[in-house]
Formats: sequence, C-alpha cells, structure tokens
Amino acid sequence: MEKLGESIEVVESKSTESKRPIILEGFPDVGLVGSIATSHLVNALDFEQIGYVESEYFPPMVTVRKGSMYEPVGIFYGNNVYVVTSELPVPVAGVYRIMSKIANWMKSKNPSVIISLGGIAEPERVKLDEPSVFAVPNGKGAAEVLKGLRGIELLNEGFLVGPKAMLLKECRKIGAPAIGLFAQAYYKFPDPGAAAKVLTVLSAFENMRVDIGPLAESAEKLRVQYRDLMRRTEEEMNRMEKSRELEFPGLLV
Repeated sequence: MEKLGESIEVVESKSTESKRPIILEGFPDVGLVGSIATSHLVNALDFEQIGYVESEYFPPMVTVRKGSMYEPVGIFYGNNVYVVTSELPVPVAGVYRIMSKIANWMKSKNPSVIISLGGIAEPERVKLDEPSVFAVPNGKGAAEVLKGLRGIELLNEGFLVGPKAMLLKECRKIGAPAIGLFAQAYYKFPDPGAAAKVLTVLSAFENMRVDIGPLAESAEKLRVQYRDLMRRTEEEMNRMEKSRELEFPGLLV
C-alpha cells in the first residue's frame, strides 16, 4: 500500500504493439549524457510520446512543447523501441521506488534488452577527442547482447550510484536483461560529445541509427539549453554522494 506522498504510476496514454522491443532509459546524470542522447534519438526518428511517469516525488511542473503540455518524465515509442527520458532528475528520496516501478513496467514489455544510458565523470575529459564508453551487463542474457556492440569496454571495477544503479539492480532481480552504457563525460557540464559517442554505439541496432552531426554542430546551444537541468541534476547527484558517504564511510577518502 502506497503512503501519502509516495504514489508512482506509469501511464500509457496510447497503445502500442511491440515484439521483443529494446527499451532505453535516459534519466539525467553525469554530463546529461542519457538525456541528450535519448532526446536526439526521439526527435531524429520522430518517435511518438505514448505515456509518462507521474509521482508525488516529482516537483509540480509540466513541459510545454509547441503549445501543448506534457509530463516531464515521458515514454516514447517508435521502430520497436521504447524510450523513457526525463526533463528533471530523479529525487533521491524516491529513487528506489521510482526505478523499481519503471523496471517492472519495462519487464512487462518482454524486452530483448533494456539499456541505461549515462556518463562517467572524467577529470581529463577536455583532453579527450573521443570519450570511451563502458558497459555494465546485469547478467548472462545482457552479456550476450553486448557481443553485438562495438567500441565499448567492460567496466571492471567501481561504484554505480543513483537511478541507473537501481535500474540495473532491479532488472536483475526481476529477470530482465539490462545493460548500462556509460561514456566518459564532464561532471558538471552538459556533454553532447559523450552523448554522440553513446549513440554511435547504439547504431549497431538498425532501428536506432541517427545522424549525430547536429550534436556537434549545436554543442554550445545544447549546453545553454540544458544548463538548468544540469544544475538540478548536480544537486541531486551531490545528495546521492552524501548518502553514499553515510552508508560506506570507511570506503571513501
């Protein structure tokens, strides 16, 4: 039973017919890699918004596009691909329950794979012409999918914190194959270059091939456009780091 202030609902406003779809998750995190990549993909391939996620954990806001109102956490569909993306960060207080709810909705679609797109903070990012992309599979099924992807490295050691860590963990618990794809990115600045690199990896799937040129051509414009979202995301990431320090004080310096 949900408590007051904790309701979470995945709403499908339009029906879809899919068969073993791919599902992408692009919630804001380091460099807004997932947000920029999924937004570009959705716009370039003209995906349709077919649903949204609503919760009392989210602040009271709506997104206005072309004179119409939309929920800021949207679900899009096209080419047998679902995309869950957001124009606001997942609040720390609700990250466990929100991502669990989304993971179960994803599992209900009987996906061939779920792919979480994000960034890994790289202090020397400014020196990199081509950021690396690291992969984290959540099991054998996901590892099989990785064999078809090029230009990636397995992440052998480290911590995953926040919504993407929870999604991979929840998907493993419920038996849904999921992969985390994380590009080296600026920590505090929107990184269209890292988003483009992730989309290059995804081009192994024919139904997700897009022109990444506009991301480079409009890089400065995108950094301005995403500035406020980056600020809000950084605040939530800092809260998550503080939470981790309380949980594992002996592991951090």
